[in-house]
Amino acid sequence: LIYLLRAYEVRLPAYYDGVMVISPGIQEALGGGEITLDGADVGLFKPLNPVQRLKIRRALGIRPQDKVVIFHGTIEAHHGQQLMPLIVGMAPELRFLIVGGGPGFPALESALRGVSNAIVLPFQAPARVARLVGAADAGMVPYAPNEGLDLVFTLKLLEYFSLGLPVTCF
Repeated sequence: LIYLLRAYEVRLPAYYDGVMVISPGIQEALGGGEITLDGADVGLFKPLNPVQRLKIRRALGIRPQDKVVIFHGTIEAHHGQQLMPLIVGMAPELRFLIVGGGPGFPALESALRGVSNAIVLPFQAPARVARLVGAADAGMVPYAPNEGLDLVFTLKLLEYFSLGLPVTCF
């Protein structure tokens, strides 16, 4: 079955004028295509050694014993904008590292300003995001349940799992 699905995927793009792919590996398998920034660069999401991890945490003001939960991505109404402040408030024993941007980012940043267990950073380069994820203890995907999200596979799950992080997902 996997062989048949792969054969279908590899041959299907030939019927279109163009194709967008999410990784160099897929681009190679298809024999071309334009890489979109909407994908996970699997080459970046690799575990950090303890020294690298400690250095990043120290630069963020995070103690070695703190448990850090990370979210990265676009902040919108359906991407945790209202949920994240509630989650952060419900777990004062955790540190939350939120790296984001998008239309809801200013409101989220404002809502979490001065909250001691939240660190909110604007979008970062993908390589920097991968290192920040590597310094965390868990990932979260705080998207409220909705029919649209039932139809997607969130790449954040792959990124967090590739680093061995447990993930909380709604």
